Amino acid sequence: MQAIKVQTTQNVHLYFTPASVGDRLLAYLIDSVVLIAWFLFVILVPIRLVEGMADYILYPVYIVCFLPFIFYDLLCELFFNGQSIGKKALSIRVMKLDGTKPSLKAYLLRWLFLLIDTKMFTPAVALVVISVGKKSQRIGDIVAGTTVVKISPQVSFDDINTTFEEDTYEPMFPEAGNLSDHDVQIIRNVLKKYTQTEDVLMLSQAAERVKTVLAVSSSLEDEAFLRKIINDYNHIHTH
Repeated sequence: MQAIKVQTTQNVHLYFTPASVGDRLLAYLIDSVVLIAWFLFVILVPIRLVEGMADYILYPVYIVCFLPFIFYDLLCELFFNGQSIGKKALSIRVMKLDGTKPSLKAYLLRWLFLLIDTKMFTPAVALVVISVGKKSQRIGDIVAGTTVVKISPQVSFDDINTTFEEDTYEPMFPEAGNLSDHDVQIIRNVLKKYTQTEDVLMLSQAAERVKTVLAVSSSLEDEAFLRKIINDYNHIHTH
């Protein structure tokens, strides 16, 4: 699927890899398994324990037990940074089309239209809409202004110095040698913060700033570009 290009309010272009239909379907199936497990191991046991009790006890138990079936997607995405258990397993998450974190309103709209996309009809409706669109959006995403994208695996800072130590290593950006130690430390801090917050806007702005200062261009994704700059800097200043 073609990369999603969005323009932020700061006129910075961001590129994201949309989650494939297969990724979203598998995430949906994993979430379905989670809910089935909830039914089997959490619902059946309490219901059997209170069987025969008065209605004023039974009804609250029924309500509490069935709430996750209704609010599962909303609560997961709201409190787990746009990810349900299935999405987290597939390394995908919900994101606004401007690269920012969805608001409560956006999550609510996605959840409300989920009833149409997958519950009122069948998941096939959502899959068809996602397949024919260019931004991996179901109806709820279109209404909420969101999409689902792949997230890059987090890389440990222990791996930063491994590449430049090879004898055959050649810097891709010799201009990185013009950076100061302070500049490189700022880049390291940005990358570290990104691994903690997944703030793609901050990452993009940092990458654009480095490109401007060094007068270079790159087709690498922002995280890969900044890590390459650090490797090149380390190689230049140790050889």
